[in-house]
Amino acid sequence: MGRRVSALEVALDKRLFEREPRGYRLTEAGLELLELVGGMSRFAQNVSEWAADSGSKRRIRISAGNWTLRLLADHVGSYWSSLSGWQPEFLADLHDLNFSHQQIDIGIRNKRPTDPRLAGRKVGHVEFAVYGSADRTDPIPDRWIGFTEEQLRFPTARWINSHHAENVIINVNRSEDALALLKGTNARTVFPCFVGDSLETIRRLSEPIPELKTERWLVVHNEGRHATEIRQAANAIAKLLKGDPQLIWR
Repeated sequence: MGRRVSALEVALDKRLFEREPRGYRLTEAGLELLELVGGMSRFAQNVSEWAADSGSKRRIRISAGNWTLRLLADHVGSYWSSLSGWQPEFLADLHDLNFSHQQIDIGIRNKRPTDPRLAGRKVGHVEFAVYGSADRTDPIPDRWIGFTEEQLRFPTARWINSHHAENVIINVNRSEDALALLKGTNARTVFPCFVGDSLETIRRLSEPIPELKTERWLVVHNEGRHATEIRQAANAIAKLLKGDPQLIWR
């Protein structure tokens, strides 16, 4: 592997990696190459899929946070069927996928896009509140399920860290795990209201938190938004989200 890396650097006349005791770290040039290759890889996959079966339905790659993707999955029958002219592909990733490399076709985001290459439409908003276990009749103490340091890029994690850091008893990196911990710890945490209000196992302990309220935007790339399948998918998903649906727990 080391010889191949060195040969690639010689061929490109660029230093792509920094050699460190624990392994390799990408240089700025290496990161630029990785971004370029990512787009080429997605393009090559698209061509391969088209060549393998030109009669298949177009896959529409839809990116959103975990809870929003769960929402789309719960209600999939209300906006898509096997007779639709497109096939959904759900991608739970907000940071490593992007529109410019055609890695995704539709994104559900919490703010209006600022990139001039992207088009967005507002399809609602999301409120957040404090929740605790519904199985406990005694008062829920002021102890919290928080989030790990890498999750502080999200407003919910930052809010808990700013207001209740001294009372956090367990940190998690997925809100699904926080949900599982509420009953056993008799603690509290923050969830989107479309999640928390849909569950019988937890109860709301506060009014919606004003500073956490976010908009919900459906975002597409300008170059792709007029494609028939993307337009059909975007319109169908927008109609669902404008109805402010909740999760369906089976």
